[in-house]
Amino acid sequence: MINIGLLIVFVVLGAGLGVGYNFLVIKKYPEKRRKANYVLTVIVFLIVTAALFALLSVRAFVSSTVSEKSQMLEQSIKEKYPNLGLVKGGIDLTGIDKDVSKANNIVADLRAVLPSNTELKIGARTYNFVSSFVLKEVRKKLMTANVSGKLSNSFADENNLLTISSLINGLKKSIMNVVNIVILVFVLIFVIILLSHVIKSLAIASKERKAGT
Repeated sequence: MINIGLLIVFVVLGAGLGVGYNFLVIKKYPEKRRKANYVLTVIVFLIVTAALFALLSVRAFVSSTVSEKSQMLEQSIKEKYPNLGLVKGGIDLTGIDKDVSKANNIVADLRAVLPSNTELKIGARTYNFVSSFVLKEVRKKLMTANVSGKLSNSFADENNLLTISSLINGLKKSIMNVVNIVILVFVLIFVIILLSHVIKSLAIASKERKAGT
């Protein structure tokens, strides 16, 4: 859900920065180019701040959704499969990187107990994408444990046991790491757009100032 108050803050901030930048830099443009660039600058600042707001909102929504669905998933598995190794006592991961069958069995068990998309109340496409990612991530991490037996992106608890809780916590971190990287890429794109406008406008303003001296 959109935070209207925060949206207003970002819009006001973008407009204010645009107007301030016009006063400091764009007013030094040649007169025939000044009005158009006044408008362009405000638009650029508004777009960038609106994009940052949208990205922060998306991240907050994804984080909240992942936490909510993770809790539902963990509770559902514990209730339906109390005798599953992941639930009952956990699975010792020591030496698992040398035991392909053990890793495959864990992934197979997880695949078998995953609730359906209707149970988790998410779309089929989203469910298929996330479940495929989850299973691949689990298997990859199980098979890339380091020499001490600890997982490189630990899904295990402090006793090197894989439990349903430690597994889901590890998956939450993995999913949010991917989300954070995607968000960061988009942030950098919009920062580059803003910097390009700033650098170009400063160069034009500097050239005009030198021409006037």
